[in-house]
Amino acid sequence: MSHGSPRPTRSDDRRGRTPPPQRFELLQVVYIRDAHPGLGLVKGECGTIVETLEKPDPAYLVEFVDDDGATKAEAAFTPDQLSATPPPP
Repeated sequence: MSHGSPRPTRSDDRRGRTPPPQRFELLQVVYIRDAHPGLGLVKGECGTIVETLEKPDPAYLVEFVDDDGATKAEAAFTPDQLSATPPPP
C-alpha cells in the first residue's frame, strides 16, 4: 500500500476551471463588461475604482463621470463584471 500524496480527483483538478477573478486597485481605470441601463451605463464604459470592498465578497465601488467631469453614476461591481481593458467592439 502506497503512502504517497493522494492523486487529485476530478473535483481537485484545476484544469478546466474558471480562472480566479481579476484583482483591481484603488483609482484604477476599469471597463464594465455589460450594459447597466438602470445606471445609464453602456457596455465598455470606463470608470474609476474609488473604493475596494472585501466583505461579504470582493467588490469595487466604481465612479463614472460625464464629459463635464460630473459624476454620472456610482455603483458597486464584482470583479467578474469589470475588465482592465476595453471590451472588443
